[in-house]
Amino acid sequence: MRKLLFAVIPAVALLLTVLPAQAASDDEWRIIVAPYFFAMSADYDSTINGKTANVDLKFKDILDDFDVLGGSLRIEAWKGDFGIILDGIYTSLDGDFSSREGRFGQSAKVNAKLADTMIDLLGAYRILKGTLFDRPLIIDTWAGLRYHYLKQKVRLEVSGSGPLSGRAKRLGDSHDWVEPVIGGRVGWNFTEKWSLLTGADMGGFGIGSASDLTWSVTSLLNYQFSEHWSVAGGYRYFDMDYSRGSGKDEFGFDGSLDGIIIGVTWRN
Repeated sequence: MRKLLFAVIPAVALLLTVLPAQAASDDEWRIIVAPYFFAMSADYDSTINGKTANVDLKFKDILDDFDVLGGSLRIEAWKGDFGIILDGIYTSLDGDFSSREGRFGQSAKVNAKLADTMIDLLGAYRILKGTLFDRPLIIDTWAGLRYHYLKQKVRLEVSGSGPLSGRAKRLGDSHDWVEPVIGGRVGWNFTEKWSLLTGADMGGFGIGSASDLTWSVTSLLNYQFSEHWSVAGGYRYFDMDYSRGSGKDEFGFDGSLDGIIIGVTWRN
């Protein structure tokens, strides 16, 4: 049975953390917990063992050809204008494909796997608490570290009556690294229950073993339906450029994941 928990990639994502909970005193901790899901499309160049292939999958393609397992959780703790953010996301794509029968009566079955994990630990600061058209407006900024784990693997198995029948070949590798990340967001409560939130982040910058660059942009419409709970929907775009090794040892990912975000938030 095909698994689907709409998922992906990091950092700014759901952030349904704005505004209605501003009544808390500056001396009290404000806690926000936000699981979220991502209905994604993918367009990237995957490099495994020095060979590069383009992957261009619409959301329907992913549903048809892949088992997708993933999810994310963001936890924020604020006291006054200072906050601590822990944001983690896991995505796994596992798909099987078959080639047509070749000239020797052989065909190939291909299994492709992609697993991506990001965990951010961030320090945040609220640089503005103001109003826009007499409605509350906030601007937050943050900086910290991101742990990133990326696995890309392919298994090729030949079947049929030809000379290569029964042979299997495994390609791919996994890499992990730690990189700096910076970001921020703007939130505006345009009614008592409805708010808009837009955030962005950047990381990597080619420092040490980090990616050359990762960046994302998220825009969300949030509805506060009770004192402690809200729901939101919107759009997220995530892009990464990572490459290590050379020749037959080259491993890389260069491209984007994007799509619709849906999630809920609890706050104290």
